[in-house]
Amino acid sequence: MVSKPTGSNSPSTSSQSDSPSPRSVRRFAGSVEVRRVPLPALTLDPANARSHDERNLDAIAASLKQFGQAEPLVVQRSSGKVIGGNGRMTAMKALGWTERDVVGLDLDDTQATALGIALNRTGERAEWDLPALTTILESFKGTEVFHALGFDEKELNAMLDEVFAAGE
Repeated sequence: MVSKPTGSNSPSTSSQSDSPSPRSVRRFAGSVEVRRVPLPALTLDPANARSHDERNLDAIAASLKQFGQAEPLVVQRSSGKVIGGNGRMTAMKALGWTERDVVGLDLDDTQATALGIALNRTGERAEWDLPALTTILESFKGTEVFHALGFDEKELNAMLDEVFAAGE
């Protein structure tokens, strides 16, 4: 099960305001802005078709503890409903985080649901280059970072067997 963060990777929890401070807003191309908001201002998508078991949530939490929040949650601006990042938000709450970075989009409910599916499906359609992945994972084996990558040694060994069997 996920545990509270420790060390320098712990999230900032100093502000509980809905209004972003000047430092917490970063503007990018077009109308996209990243804001720091309190987690209670956000809601998980009750219609989210993607599920996260305990093992997956533990992997997400390990990544968050190791790397911090590397990408903002995607939310429907009008409702605070999480469109992209329901698993990350669940892990953040379990870790005791109180605020996070979000990108708010002006989408109606149908668009928000469609985007949530697209964000998950497009990533899942990608494939790993097993020879490259196993080389990278082997380089992290035995380091503190390995546990935060979402793979365990059993999976790494199975991939190595597959690469060896394929003669790559």
